[in-house]
Amino acid sequence: MSVNRDNITWQSKDGSWSIGFYTFYNTGDTNDEDYDFEWDVDYDQSSFWWCRTGFKTPEAAMAAYCYNNANPGSTTIMKYAGNAKEAKEWDLIAFRFLNPEAAAEMDRKENRKRTLAHLKTLNEKIQNAPYILTSRVQVTFKLDDRSFTDLGVTSRELGYLREKGVWLEIAGRKVYNTKTKKVAENIRKIDIYRSSY
Repeated sequence: MSVNRDNITWQSKDGSWSIGFYTFYNTGDTNDEDYDFEWDVDYDQSSFWWCRTGFKTPEAAMAAYCYNNANPGSTTIMKYAGNAKEAKEWDLIAFRFLNPEAAAEMDRKENRKRTLAHLKTLNEKIQNAPYILTSRVQVTFKLDDRSFTDLGVTSRELGYLREKGVWLEIAGRKVYNTKTKKVAENIRKIDIYRSSY
């Protein structure tokens, strides 16, 4: 069956051509008699559901899809000249689609970078807060081993930070190491409420 699906055929810096079909999502009620499988969809242009690379011509790229599937309708054709930035972005999306393990590793590194930036911000917030031991704080703890960008289970404690050895703690949980000047790694968020007296 021939179904129109939005796609792009682009040229990379090395002159080769690639084709990618955007990930799509149903936008209508699939049980409705008026639902149209072909047209009741939205597209995510930051990812592909099908992609192939390394063709000599845009026609060869399109033929690769048509050979294995059905007629996809029209395609947007983009030459590298004048579109270098966009071509590099499509190359990266294609790389991630064709190399899922490498893409997962890229995500892990990016999540780690965000986590470290998050901890740095929290560290600075604690170091710059006056009267930290007499200011009420709300600390959100991460209770699982997911990254800070994931929706993990959390627990919030509101109260006063207390010193215990080299640690500032709240409700018996470690928050900040006064010796290393580092926030505990299981901290997701810290809100400091400065006392008015």
